[in-house]
Amino acid sequence: MKAPEGLSVLITGGGSGIGAETAVYLAEHGAKVTITGRREEALAKVAEAIGPACCTVAGDVAVAADRARMMDAAIAHGGGLDGLVNNAANMVRGPISELDEEAVREVFNTNVVAGMMLTGLAAPRLEERSGAVIFLGS
Repeated sequence: MKAPEGLSVLITGGGSGIGAETAVYLAEHGAKVTITGRREEALAKVAEAIGPACCTVAGDVAVAADRARMMDAAIAHGGGLDGLVNNAANMVRGPISELDEEAVREVFNTNVVAGMMLTGLAAPRLEERSGAVIFLGS
């Protein structure tokens, strides 16, 4: 495993929880991080705590144009791409016998399909620098 120093990492769902803590850890160890998420205020709070090693991009990983903006920002901020942390997720709660089918599809789209599409977009850049992908899920 590479040391984080000097790496450029894109982290989806970076405005809170595991994504935010991953960004803090990597930045503290010398990485340039780009965090993304749908909540601009949450992203700004994390970025303020991290400082100039952090760049933010508000957007929805399930939207193709937003994924492209996320990728462009990470490459511009870090000078390339060494890592992608697919952390963005959505959920639906309730008894399984009462779940709405469309809501379940939306969760699957955000948690699986969108991350796979972002990974496909990132793959050529990751290959250039022998980068890696991490998928988080539940």
